[in-house]
Amino acid sequence: MTNRVVLSGSLVEKKAKRYTPAGLPVVELTLAHDSQVEEAASQRVVQFEVRVKAVGQVAERIEAVQIGSNVQASGFLAPARQHSKQLIFHLTEFELE
Repeated sequence: MTNRVVLSGSLVEKKAKRYTPAGLPVVELTLAHDSQVEEAASQRVVQFEVRVKAVGQVAERIEAVQIGSNVQASGFLAPARQHSKQLIFHLTEFELE
């Protein structure tokens, strides 16, 4: 099975860096996406915000990115907490656009 997400958007919120009990840096942020996609032979406007979590070296890198910057983000989806049905996008790599 595959769990890989690639999404571009604008960084609209970034919380202060914190650390896990194991000492890994964590940065939580919000990415806003706005695009048009084709669905059933017609164009559909897609606008949403997604919660994102970065851990480790990628957290250190994303912490330096300014609010309002456009990024192309790659990662995977996972439950926000153990046994939760709510998903969060875990960032594993990104590039500034």
